[in-house]
Amino acid sequence: MNYQQALDASGGLSRIARFDPRVVGTPPLGLDVPGSDIDVICHAPDLDEFAGCLTEELVEFEGFSLLAREGMSDEALAALLQ
Repeated sequence: MNYQQALDASGGLSRIARFDPRVVGTPPLGLDVPGSDIDVICHAPDLDEFAGCLTEELVEFEGFSLLAREGMSDEALAALLQ
């Protein structure tokens, strides 16, 4: 299964569509290898709203967790899934 098939099967991108998700990194460049992860970036001006959406929509996925980076010039939020 390639990365696009995996994303389609999960339905994850459609669940967070309002945050304009984009796949980045090695898969869309055709440089991925077996076991490569799939990185998705989103536009989320309100991180609290984004965190709530991620939790509501993706909590059922194995290994789900949220990591926040604060105290720097830009805030960031990462959702990890397996």
